[in-house]
Amino acid sequence: MTGQNLQSTPVLAFLTVSEGEDGNCFGGLLAVNLSGRPLEFHCTAPVRANRAQQILFGRTLQAFVYGEQISQALLAGMELVPVVICTDKAPVLAVQVHVDPTVVLVQCEEKAEEITLAKDTAGEVTAGMSWQTGSFRLTIDHRREQHRAEIEQLVELFGETVDLDEPFERIREAIQEAQRSARAA
Repeated sequence: MTGQNLQSTPVLAFLTVSEGEDGNCFGGLLAVNLSGRPLEFHCTAPVRANRAQQILFGRTLQAFVYGEQISQALLAGMELVPVVICTDKAPVLAVQVHVDPTVVLVQCEEKAEEITLAKDTAGEVTAGMSWQTGSFRLTIDHRREQHRAEIEQLVELFGETVDLDEPFERIREAIQEAQRSARAA
């Protein structure tokens, strides 16, 4: 689903990954305008690391699957260009080395984990920079610190109409609906 050429309006991308009981991962990306209206949606087919990847990637496997395989594919398929990419999964931060927009980890304060380090897909450890805004903790790659003010401004504008974590639930529900439709077909 895409809108007309709306690039004059800031686009926020929300990207999440869900793991099924069978070990398959499904990625979903929802691009919205500042009022939360959907502009573009993409989801992946099931992704599962094979045994060789599990062995070779070891502790960096989740960053590889979430960041390189799923997130990179979803972002490459976008027609619109987001100003910021928000995620609720820390391993998605690994995609930052492959994209220009800043990737922001969004966590509800009551569920926030202390994220001080993230590993990129090559296993390079990079420091995360976290701060509190409203009831959310935001974390970005420390090399994107110069974008903090812009991110805060966008989050504030977006937060006037939609809770910052709400689009992630829409994505999860849309993925479940797509899976139900695929099984019924």
